[in-house]
Amino acid sequence: MASIAERKARLITERLLVQLAEFAAEQSVGLLTAYDRRELVQARLLAEDALDTLDAGMSDLLGLSAVDEDAALSEASSQELSALAAVSAHALAAIAYEQGRQTPVEESPTLIMLALRRVERRYRDLLMDSRVAAETGDGSIVREVFTACVESLRGDVGYLARSLAGQDDAVKADALAAIRLSAVSRRLCMLACACPHLLFRLTNSRKAAGVKQVAERRTRLMQADREMLAALRRVEDVSEGDVLRISARCQSVQFVEEDDGYTAITVDAGQLKELRLDRRNAQRVGVTEEAWLYLKGEVRSDGESQFLSVNPRPVSEEAGEVWEDYLITQVRDAYDLVPGSIDMQWEFPPMQNFGARNDLYGRL
Repeated sequence: MASIAERKARLITERLLVQLAEFAAEQSVGLLTAYDRRELVQARLLAEDALDTLDAGMSDLLGLSAVDEDAALSEASSQELSALAAVSAHALAAIAYEQGRQTPVEESPTLIMLALRRVERRYRDLLMDSRVAAETGDGSIVREVFTACVESLRGDVGYLARSLAGQDDAVKADALAAIRLSAVSRRLCMLACACPHLLFRLTNSRKAAGVKQVAERRTRLMQADREMLAALRRVEDVSEGDVLRISARCQSVQFVEEDDGYTAITVDAGQLKELRLDRRNAQRVGVTEEAWLYLKGEVRSDGESQFLSVNPRPVSEEAGEVWEDYLITQVRDAYDLVPGSIDMQWEFPPMQNFGARNDLYGRL
């Protein structure tokens, strides 16, 4: 029979979870409303408030779990908190990027690239910390990872977005800077979203052992993305069947309703002028005009012209070996880092563009 102290701890925990759940529901509605209306200042304040509250709530739950670990965080509550983290983190990143576009600053391209590589290393370190937390069962590390993710989204993304906005296209294109910043920002969002999920498992005695084994068996931290730097800007003398990696700016995008349907994206990439995504509508996940794109695909022909068919990226295939892919699959209902399983990265779209908000909604 539970002691008076244990029953009291359970009641306190349940009360805290109810309060967090109610806050999550209210905050998500208000945040998405402001985001849809492009009330950027208000939406950013709501996102930051939500993330601060989640941070404090995770700290409180860690303190309570020492008394009653099985009641610290329920599955349903962890999903609600992950969902709020997903909405708030992505909105914060997208708004910081948009505000950077509106307030460009002049900065040395060398300093920009150093700062970008620093953010990418920081994400890798935080991903490593999350795996260490799972292996050791230390929930406090999870909370530290969450806090660090939010700090990076608040500071690094805004600084780099302003700096990139003050550069010409050469810097954004040659080093894929705009694409890389957007990609690492979304990865930070995914990791922040995964923190409540991990905390639930580490504060539940029946699940902690299982997640420890999962972390130990994922021998690779993340898939290498160095090949991005070898992407071509212009394509010449290619033949059908060639596999290419390219970087280009989206000129137009539309869904063509023929057969099973496909997305046609117009780019200026030399010999290749069109990208196609079979059975996928890229507009639904936030691909818009003006955004920089990076992708891998195979050169094909429809009898009239050549195009690049974009490859799929089924993340689940690597989830048994790669820790990041495991996390991606675990939180996909709350935040889909690879919407549509498309092997393509794209810059945060300008928020005034039609369909730009789908960059968030396509992931929820």
